[in-house]
Amino acid sequence: MKINETEKPMTASTASRPGIQSKEERAALHEAQVRLLYANLPTSIIVNMLLALLLAGIQRPAIATGTLIGWLAVLGVVQLARAVQLVAWKRRAPDARDASHWLLHFRASAIATGVTWGTGAILLSPPDDMSRQVYVAFVLAGLTGGAITSLAIDRISTFGFVLPALLPYVAFFATENSEVGLGMSGMVALFLFFIAGSAIRSRRNLTENVLLRIKAVEDEEELRHSAERLNQAQRIAHIGNWELDLVRNELYWSDEIYRIFEIEPDKFTASYEAFLNAVHPDDRDMVNKAYTDSLVSRKPYDIDHRLLLADGRVKYVHEHGETDIDEDGKAIRSRGTVQDITERKMMEEQVQFLADHDPLTRLPNRNLFADRLLYVLAIADRDNTSLALMFIDLDDFKPVNDEYGHDIGDHMLQEVAQRIHGCLRKSDTVARIGGDEFIVLLPKISEEQDALAVAEKIHSAIKAPFELAGHSLVISSCIGIAIYPEHAREQLQLMKYADTAMYHAKAEGRNSIRIYQPGMRGAGARLSIISPGTAAGKQQ
Repeated sequence: MKINETEKPMTASTASRPGIQSKEERAALHEAQVRLLYANLPTSIIVNMLLALLLAGIQRPAIATGTLIGWLAVLGVVQLARAVQLVAWKRRAPDARDASHWLLHFRASAIATGVTWGTGAILLSPPDDMSRQVYVAFVLAGLTGGAITSLAIDRISTFGFVLPALLPYVAFFATENSEVGLGMSGMVALFLFFIAGSAIRSRRNLTENVLLRIKAVEDEEELRHSAERLNQAQRIAHIGNWELDLVRNELYWSDEIYRIFEIEPDKFTASYEAFLNAVHPDDRDMVNKAYTDSLVSRKPYDIDHRLLLADGRVKYVHEHGETDIDEDGKAIRSRGTVQDITERKMMEEQVQFLADHDPLTRLPNRNLFADRLLYVLAIADRDNTSLALMFIDLDDFKPVNDEYGHDIGDHMLQEVAQRIHGCLRKSDTVARIGGDEFIVLLPKISEEQDALAVAEKIHSAIKAPFELAGHSLVISSCIGIAIYPEHAREQLQLMKYADTAMYHAKAEGRNSIRIYQPGMRGAGARLSIISPGTAAGKQQ
């Protein structure tokens, strides 16, 4: 595939060429340049002043005192300005946004220093004294050579110092009409040529090193951000990853697994055994078998299991794992994920509950009641025992809804459900099968009077006043009872007779209890309210 020139990736070797760096890289390089230049500035100031004092001391016998003091004063002012500039830079804590500003100031001070030294080289070189002229040349050579180290990161600062410092001396020697002068001029010029080349190479190397460090920092930062994003994604999804080194028996957990297990990393030594200890005791064998079987079969495994937390709470997790095998067929590493599915399970159980229960009263609904009735009938038939079925219909409930609102009506139905439930044994069942209709199943009764006693207890409980939202409300109920096997042996027939008995209780003035008697006639269509597989309900 042909790559467009502008799409070629930047490398360290090409980064030093103009126009190669991206905008972000140029800004980072600028910032790094400024930091390196200002970091070397204290040494540069000290070296400049020490060399200046040394040069002035050596040249003092041959140079006028006023000239020496004047030149030293100018150089001192320039270096003082650089020192003030350094202090200001440190106090401002500059970043990439104002790096150009500080770089500009530094370049100006470097040029000023170079000009001062170039002027001083002329002023402090006595005519016709070649030894002192050579000494000045050596001082300049040492000074400019040192500048390569401290200034090479910035081309303008480097040449802004070196050229003003050396070129005047090249011209100075060239103007002397002597072979030695011309030779010295050539030597200084040649030195300038070599030092310029050295400066370019040093800058290239420094720039490449800086860019490599910048790239390393960027890579590290990107890696950190990637880890943070992964950690955040795992936290949002409630899923963590793990890796088990089977050779060293070392287990790695991501941060999210520690959060799922609610364990502090610094208080837990991750190992397979420690992981099993965190699994619910009833699930440990299952989890261990799933993992060890996967090692043998060389196939991934998926399993749901429970965790037993330190405070006794239980969590549900889904675990997926797989194992790496080496060339010799040996298992060397297992890795996988753990996902907290507790909420999906606080949800599946809730959905299942609502599928079988009335959402208002939390009692079994018609479908669950029909299943229980079939089961209890089968047990009664097998054990030759009796059971009772009750239909309960509330009297005057509709006026409560109409006058006080559905909120009060709903609270009353919830209270009625609790009162009925409070009158029953653990083996009994009460269900809500319509708006204000309930049905009760009493397995294993000895005689008809047992059912009648429970019915009277329920009847009395419902008649007690209801204290709801500041209102004291009173209702009553009609209860119809049918007995198995005395009245019927089949489910639908038994429900029909219980419904018929309740119908007679309502027809005879309400607020009463009736046990089915042969010859009673009722509204047979009402049976559909609990017939299995139907969704019809009682009409208010």
